[in-house]
Amino acid sequence: MSGQRWVLDASAAVSLVLRQPDAALFLAALEESERIFVPHLYFAECTNALWKYVSHQLLDLDTVVNRLEELMILPDEIVQDQTLMLEALSLASQTKHPVYDAVYLVLARRCAAGLLTKDKRLSQLANQLGIKVLSH
Repeated sequence: MSGQRWVLDASAAVSLVLRQPDAALFLAALEESERIFVPHLYFAECTNALWKYVSHQLLDLDTVVNRLEELMILPDEIVQDQTLMLEALSLASQTKHPVYDAVYLVLARRCAAGLLTKDKRLSQLANQLGIKVLSH
């Protein structure tokens, strides 16, 4: 994996900062990576996922804020979504997969990167598209 470039999706990032059982897998990939990319949408998705832990009273707001701060410094490069949307719309239409997930796949293709995700359906689609995937 050394020198590997990765696109980090929200599911993997949240798992990582919440120290879930599969976090070690993602942490190792990040530590050995050459570069970590995210679309701008990553921040809204991650923040929303963390908010759910607060709203379901699984974590307090201070803990979630700390985890969000950790999550925000994981990427090396943030790619503006509008540069990905036309291709993401086309891919989503062809594959019947949500646009917000297609954005991660388009970014992975453009950056010659693999995908870090916990999303099984997204992982399967990435494999079908020839994108390297590291998932739990």
